[in-house]
Amino acid sequence: SQSADWRAGGRYVVARPLELRGSAELGGVAVGKLRARTEVLLVGTARSSKGALVGMVLASDRSCKPGWLLLEDGQGCALDPACLAMAWHLDSFYQALHATTLRTGPLLSSPLLCEVACGDTVRLLELGVVQTPARVEAETPGARLRARVRTTAALIGWLSPETIDGEQLLAPAPSEGAVVPPTPGLPAIVPGPTVDPT
Repeated sequence: SQSADWRAGGRYVVARPLELRGSAELGGVAVGKLRARTEVLLVGTARSSKGALVGMVLASDRSCKPGWLLLEDGQGCALDPACLAMAWHLDSFYQALHATTLRTGPLLSSPLLCEVACGDTVRLLELGVVQTPARVEAETPGARLRARVRTTAALIGWLSPETIDGEQLLAPAPSEGAVVPPTPGLPAIVPGPTVDPT
């Protein structure tokens, strides 16, 4: 059978009840369970040391820990191979809908690199997930989607492309000379003041 075209940044539906594991090797105890028909974001894919295609997923219910699953096995696909929507396109440009903090690493405690102003453009390089502990003040505990981006000032760092509740903080950037239709459900971009990252 031919492998499905799994895309990091895509939203999929879980095809059958699944257990999530803490590493791409899929060993050890389960870190979470997903019910059939649960919507997940495919954060990334990898090959285990045995050559199996595995995926890191983040459930729409952010109280569920993110984890790894075997994308295809003898029972078929773990996720419905029809992508519901592409939430995030790697190597694409996005505009900040709000001022946001760019950090040196994916952790929210990583050192500050600069502020990305509302309206600034970034290029999405990679997606990741961090678990926000309950002890962090002003943060809701749960899984947090993080994005490694490159700014127009050539700084590379990590920011949150959406809130823990799934509200987008980045929107697709208009192409040079092209008109990009508004994304349903997202506010219009109102540019904020430019912030010098130095």
